[in-house]
Amino acid sequence: MDKQELPNWIDAKWPVPKRLKAGTTTRLYGISKGPFESLNLGDHVGDISESVAANRASLIDLHGLPSEPYWLQQVHGERIINLDYHKGDNIADGVFTSKSGKVLAILTADCLPILITNKTGTEIAALHAGWRGLASGIIQKALPMFSCAPESLMVWLGPAISARNYEVSDEVKSAFEPLDSILQQDTFIPVRPGHWLVSLYRIAVLILKSLGVERIHGGQYCTYRDADLFYSHRRDTGKTGRMASLIWMEPRTVSGEPYE
Repeated sequence: MDKQELPNWIDAKWPVPKRLKAGTTTRLYGISKGPFESLNLGDHVGDISESVAANRASLIDLHGLPSEPYWLQQVHGERIINLDYHKGDNIADGVFTSKSGKVLAILTADCLPILITNKTGTEIAALHAGWRGLASGIIQKALPMFSCAPESLMVWLGPAISARNYEVSDEVKSAFEPLDSILQQDTFIPVRPGHWLVSLYRIAVLILKSLGVERIHGGQYCTYRDADLFYSHRRDTGKTGRMASLIWMEPRTVSGEPYE
């Protein structure tokens, strides 16, 4: 079976150069136990550290990753690290590089992972976009890091919670008021006083299109609904594992010749 067909990996379906690899893990075929069963890749959720380390090592081995993924300390903000020159801390919710062999990683369990590339696959980014990140402008901050116009970018949206299962408060809705000119009137659907259903997918798509990005792929999964495949912070009342969305540029062709 091809690695991209294994049940613990969802290959990103988008028309990118062959050198570019991207996708998302599922929760299957790891060694974690209890609420973290089984391929938990988050080291901050209360799982046994040895289990997380073994799961991460298995991920690297399965995909023959060219390097250890650059694991962020995510804080639901809008900071993005440029790995081409960064030497500081890893506290951020986005990461960018133009260097081959660097594996960018985002951990999620309902929030939206956003993977971005230019059409030649020579610049890439990965974003952790929960409602706070989307409201504070993480997408708007990421696009100018690319050397091309937004019209030349491609985006893949990894697994996130769907609107049917994502009820939010007035606080969340109010956080998006500065984006009223972008978001459509039915983006927030009232369900009871002070509470709304909302799609992170739809918000991201509307923001991306407002910035000129048209080639947007993915967005068909629901982490809450598909319990066999995904962790869900909301479904599992906060005690659960994390999937990883990865993107990287292979450093060499099959023949051994450098890409660059």
